[in-house]
Amino acid sequence: MSGRIRVRVTVLAFLVVGPGIGMPAAVPPAHATFPGGDGLIAFDRKAADGWSIAVVRPDRSGLQTLVPNAFDPSWSPDGPSLAFSRKTGQHSFAIFVANADGSNEREVNPGPAREPAWSPDGKELAYTDGSDLFVVNLDGSDRRRLTDDGNYNDEAVWSPDGEWIAFVNYPTRETIDGSRISLIRPDGSGRIDLAAGGTADGPDWSPDGTKIVYADAGRAGSNDIYVVSAKDGSTLRRLTNTSAYEGDATWSPDGTQILYGIFTKNGSHSDFYVMNADGSGRRPLVRGKAGKGVPDWQPTTSGS
Repeated sequence: MSGRIRVRVTVLAFLVVGPGIGMPAAVPPAHATFPGGDGLIAFDRKAADGWSIAVVRPDRSGLQTLVPNAFDPSWSPDGPSLAFSRKTGQHSFAIFVANADGSNEREVNPGPAREPAWSPDGKELAYTDGSDLFVVNLDGSDRRRLTDDGNYNDEAVWSPDGEWIAFVNYPTRETIDGSRISLIRPDGSGRIDLAAGGTADGPDWSPDGTKIVYADAGRAGSNDIYVVSAKDGSTLRRLTNTSAYEGDATWSPDGTQILYGIFTKNGSHSDFYVMNADGSGRRPLVRGKAGKGVPDWQPTTSGS
């Protein structure tokens, strides 16, 4: 998957809303939320000239384009760097890393590679080639495969303690039906399939590593946000309960809030909202007609 609003609900009109290649959009985040202060929120935004990465402050100020011709933003664990995907050919995507202000871009993996996710020590990136998950060093060396099961695996998110990588495993490119959230060790061992509704998508670890937030289109007939125990998929809790298509959920670095998107069925319009971690106190963050998706919240070491 690549550069698209990640709401892969079972409505096929959601296909090809980003700069991808006719593959379904999907819900969240290819990133993990690492603990720290609540910095900038980076996200994909559709403009007249294509998709770019924009940023906004949690107080809704400072909205601006940070990296043009880019998507799938992922902040480094301590916040000074941003990994992202870029289309480099008709059907080719690569991973890049830049400074937090968008400067000093450098290619990490020439691809096929999309949806980068940092390791907690900042030395490695997990990513998908469209079918399987891989891990590569930040300098592009020591590329290794994590999955090889014949299904499609994407949306990797590294646990804050570095012990696990959560991801979405699903049988076809065309629909999310049958998808599940799975865990695997960074060396490819110890795979665990967490309980899910059969249409699970967009996992993100809480900063303390105890919970996973995700979207599910099957439990209630609409796409809603849920939280489960990261240990075994138990203690399922539904955070949203509307008729809208909601996804792209990501934690704030301080663990008190969850950012998520509300999407139109054709993927042409989306709004971002923030709610408390228990689902209360919903309020708008970024609204407007432009397509938006794949938010990631920057951790800061200052605690503010």
